[in-house]
Amino acid sequence: MLDIFEIDNSFSLRVGVSSTGNGGNHIYSGTYVETSPNSTTVTTNEIQFQGWADNLRDVVSTGLFPNIEFKNGWRWGATIHNQFVPNIFSLKGRHKANTVANGADVLLTDKSEWKPIIRVIINKDGSVEMLGSINAYGGPPYYPLKTTNNVTLTLSHNSASPTSRTRKINGSFNKVTWSRTGVNRVMLDQTKIGSTLFYGKFTGLKTIACSGNQ
Repeated sequence: MLDIFEIDNSFSLRVGVSSTGNGGNHIYSGTYVETSPNSTTVTTNEIQFQGWADNLRDVVSTGLFPNIEFKNGWRWGATIHNQFVPNIFSLKGRHKANTVANGADVLLTDKSEWKPIIRVIINKDGSVEMLGSINAYGGPPYYPLKTTNNVTLTLSHNSASPTSRTRKINGSFNKVTWSRTGVNRVMLDQTKIGSTLFYGKFTGLKTIACSGNQ
């Protein structure tokens, strides 16, 4: 399980990478089919939260096309069904104390107080689920997320990029493979678009053999 406390504004995750960081299975695969100004298809393994807000889509040069949303229709930076959800980079999940030591943040010692804004669950069978909080400081309730499919968005033109872009977004979570005998290495990456940020915590369970008396 991956708990995310702060993120700006996307990430990709591979499971089962080698000791040198190669291989593995991405938890997400998607495509952006661009219909204007050109006809092209872009593949991606990056889960992108930012870009639902109209004002943030007015940046053609960075191409922030989001591909994840809440199952009930909510989207970060937008008001849907009378519910405003702050932009993903505005949410600060609770995990740090209000102190600094040697110029660094101090984490809360009681991890039960940690409150993520995003939770990624990789089940025993390799299936992937994601949950999200809309609270400014994270924590429950957590709502199920879904990958964006069959949604067309247009990035408005601006002075830096005078041509608008229109893309149809599709994607899905992948089923990954856990090793039952070896080490399960994971690798998390971020595509750098402006300033990026990521605070998170991985936790996992190990399956062990039990005797008949246990």
